Amino acid sequence: MLYDLSNIVDQNRFKHRLAKLYERGALVDLTDKSKKSLSQNSYFHLIVSYFALQYGETTDYVKQEIVKRLVCPDVFVTERANRKTGEMRPDLRSWSDLTKEECSLVIDRFLNWSSKEAGIRLPDPSDLASIQAVRVEVDRNRAYI
Repeated sequence: MLYDLSNIVDQNRFKHRLAKLYERGALVDLTDKSKKSLSQNSYFHLIVSYFALQYGETTDYVKQEIVKRLVCPDVFVTERANRKTGEMRPDLRSWSDLTKEECSLVIDRFLNWSSKEAGIRLPDPSDLASIQAVRVEVDRNRAYI
């Protein structure tokens, strides 16, 4: 679980959780998760997860149906040949197959679409405070997305 210790509510949650673990004599791993920036890959998956949480869908649904098919079909929608019949079938490219420029294009389009069409404001990659808050919320609600 992530806790933003600059937030008083998270400070109290952290203290409570720490006290419980201490009482049990649990084996714990304490790691500072502060980061100065996020890679495109991490940032993309974070905003997709946050969008999914706000939109009420799974991250897989958001990636496949919204990002790939609705927002950026020109980047993701392709065709592949069936190995046995040779028949051409629709397919979707993987995020990992994109170039850095294509990733930037997809992120920009998704940020704009999310705000204009879905009314969900996603954090700008340079807004570290908002990114940290989103990271905590996504981690706290991982079971729902």
